[in-house]
Amino acid sequence: MEFEERWENRQNDKEILDRYESMRSSGSSVYFDIDELELIIEKYFENNQLDRAVEVIHHGLELFPSSTLLLLREAQILAVMGKLSKAIPKLKHLIKLEPTNDEIYLSLASVYSQLRDHKNAITYYARAFELSDDFVRDDIYVDMSLEYQSIGKWNEAISILQKAVKANPENETATYELAHCYDVSDRLGLGVRFFNEFLDEHPYSFSAWYNLGLMHMKLGNFDKAASALEFCTAIESEFTPALQDLATCYFELDEYERAASALLDLIGLEAPDSTILTFLGECFEKLELFERALEYYDEAIEQDQYFFEAFLGKAVVLEELGKPEESVVYLELASELDESGLSATLLANAYATHGSRARAINTYKQLNKRLPHFEEGWLAHIQFFGERKEYENALAVVEFALTENPHSGSLLYRKIAYLHALNQVDKARVLFDYVVASGYQEIDELLESYPEILKDPAFALRIEEEISKS
Repeated sequence: MEFEERWENRQNDKEILDRYESMRSSGSSVYFDIDELELIIEKYFENNQLDRAVEVIHHGLELFPSSTLLLLREAQILAVMGKLSKAIPKLKHLIKLEPTNDEIYLSLASVYSQLRDHKNAITYYARAFELSDDFVRDDIYVDMSLEYQSIGKWNEAISILQKAVKANPENETATYELAHCYDVSDRLGLGVRFFNEFLDEHPYSFSAWYNLGLMHMKLGNFDKAASALEFCTAIESEFTPALQDLATCYFELDEYERAASALLDLIGLEAPDSTILTFLGECFEKLELFERALEYYDEAIEQDQYFFEAFLGKAVVLEELGKPEESVVYLELASELDESGLSATLLANAYATHGSRARAINTYKQLNKRLPHFEEGWLAHIQFFGERKEYENALAVVEFALTENPHSGSLLYRKIAYLHALNQVDKARVLFDYVVASGYQEIDELLESYPEILKDPAFALRIEEEISKS
């Protein structure tokens, strides 16, 4: 019966639209009632034929010159067309005609929002809220919160969204916006507290569980995040964003098998992209199931030949499988695609490990020149010489690095290490006093890069004093 009813309605709609089109092409005049006119306007609006919709409104106003409905649709379409200055006076005139019509206030608020006049937008949303029915009020709350967000009034935005979520626990937009406000305003702790209390009353809100999980992730509480996301997926087993985030939590908790399981559930629901395939490869790599890891890395590369993370993952696995020459090939491919410098650093390290000194040094130099503020590249270059006890070269690279990164604690402590290694002990001691007085905390990196400094009793005592203070 429902199907027959829908079919009949579609046929009636088509007949009305055909009748209007026929009138338009023939130039004749045909009568349409208000409901028929609104249907025709809606059809043209849905098809983005806005000029046609305006024509229908003008035809309707000839038949019903005092119709507030037609006047409202005209103002709304003008706003959609970007003719905001024309829409505003028409909407204000309509308020005088129908001062209790909440749709007019909503339309005017929307126009002011487009004009970035957030104060007026809030005023008209508030008036619409007072006049509206209960079942639409939570949506108006969301609209008002967006205005408050636009002017950075996070307290007001959060307060309104809390009311929206409580008014309609199933309003997912309000839930996501509320979590966003807690995040952007750096109030994640308060957000966690609110959502925990909310879930005590509404334990089946999967969107609340999901956003609680995201907030815990941002706070680094991966165990709590995983627990929240598990509740989310128990309620909505096919909610793929939660499955992906759950896999991330498991991975961070070193639960690689569970991470892989969550990702396999995910790709059972939707076709995976190269990111998901590479993530699966990483999980199996951590589980030391290297052949299976290669399968997913290869699939990711086949899907996206510019996704350097997949090339990088494959290179790591090939190294683990005792195939260094093949590994280097994929590191070279990754470094060509990777603008971050990570792949080039690993490539230079690989050259160094396998005895290609000149290629290693050349790769470090090119990387440092291309990304002078990428500290990891400098540190790897310095370590190359430090491990070989080529302290003069190590110090020279440190000096170059500090010209580009003068406030790097990691580099300053390495300068101390290699000054001491070159028997420039007084300079090392003066620099050490300056660095610790300046508040640089990377003292452990000094010991990692040059543990021999502890053989100097005076230095060992100073280092112990500083460590005890921290």
